[in-house]
Amino acid sequence: MRILDRGHQPLLTVRHGTASVVEMDHSLPLGMGDLLTAPPRTVTHPLDPGDILLAYSDGVTEARDSAGTFYPLRERLQAHCAHTDGVSPTELVTFLEQDVARWAPALTDDLVAIALQPAPSDDE
Repeated sequence: MRILDRGHQPLLTVRHGTASVVEMDHSLPLGMGDLLTAPPRTVTHPLDPGDILLAYSDGVTEARDSAGTFYPLRERLQAHCAHTDGVSPTELVTFLEQDVARWAPALTDDLVAIALQPAPSDDE
């Protein structure tokens, strides 16, 4: 997958039950490109069959519990996926929707999560 980061939250991958941050170059948000001195770089990140790429809004990571603690997305995702024998993109988004709602008694921002998975190849 080729990725161009224009000021978004870091992408996560879920691979074999492990949630990891995708390392990429960050650039200025959309609409501020005229301030760049060079074009933003794309990064190529390999996705294997079964991997899931997760994009999400800051409303997910800025959801707070009753003590004011931010939602620890990677850690919660890691714990969920480590005890699940394979997870689909739909199941992952459903888990996040329910888990963030349990974590935060009152949500004050939009929540967006998009989970993508490569299609299996013809020889699988």
